[in-house]
Amino acid sequence: MTPETLRNARLAGGFAYREVAQAAGLDPSTICHCESGRAKPSPRALERWRTALKALSTARAAAIAETLNQLHS
Repeated sequence: MTPETLRNARLAGGFAYREVAQAAGLDPSTICHCESGRAKPSPRALERWRTALKALSTARAAAIAETLNQLHS
């Protein structure tokens, strides 16, 4: 996975690198270094990163749906 792919995946969800790091249980510098190409994530870190992005996306989608439901009430 390229640094650009990692960064684009995070940005597509509109997430800050610190937000992803916290959700993944990773140090924010790990996210920053991997996205800049200064480091390569371990397979375990990459899996945690992917899981965090999925969880954050699900939570954001649920919050949006709830807001839309309130608008229709």
